[in-house]
Amino acid sequence: MHTPEETEVTRLQRGYLPILRFGLRQPFITLGIALLVFVATLGAATLLKTDFLGSVTDQTTLAIHQKLPPGTRLSTTSAAAEQVETILKADPQVKSYLVTIGGSLVPGAMPSTNTAEFTVLLVDGARADAVRPQLEQQMAELDESAGEVTVTTTNNESSHERPHGHGLKREHCKPADRCQASRARAGGHSGPHEHPEQP
Repeated sequence: MHTPEETEVTRLQRGYLPILRFGLRQPFITLGIALLVFVATLGAATLLKTDFLGSVTDQTTLAIHQKLPPGTRLSTTSAAAEQVETILKADPQVKSYLVTIGGSLVPGAMPSTNTAEFTVLLVDGARADAVRPQLEQQMAELDESAGEVTVTTTNNESSHERPHGHGLKREHCKPADRCQASRARAGGHSGPHEHPEQP
């Protein structure tokens, strides 16, 4: 008299024992079948859509870092930032931007008056990796008074970082009535004009 567990094992054995016996009797055929399955698996893997970097990179936002010589006055850095803003305002692929002149990305760190940080939100359909080289070319054509300008793509976390400390902020949207919506995305402050940042 077999228990239910023993009966279940017996049924399982009935299923795989014939296959096992065939494999032992025909090792070369078994190896050939295994090789075909392996090759077919590799071929099917190439059809899978993978996007490792795309899952991290935010394709709707660009970051621009502008740096002038140490000791540059805030008003001079602000004037240099306006050169970058002119390019962004004229670019139809830019939906809005927020610029912080001065401040620091590290909470509690000494703010720097010689840097400007831009968060650029692109229009629907535009991709950061396509717009970036175009902006880089335009930034390279600015004169020396603009300082060193670097355009980078952002990941999903860094795109929401904002400089801390005292500084100046300017915001521009196309059209202007969309500033409130884009402000929530870029983490900005109210008002499309320049104003001191509160600590």
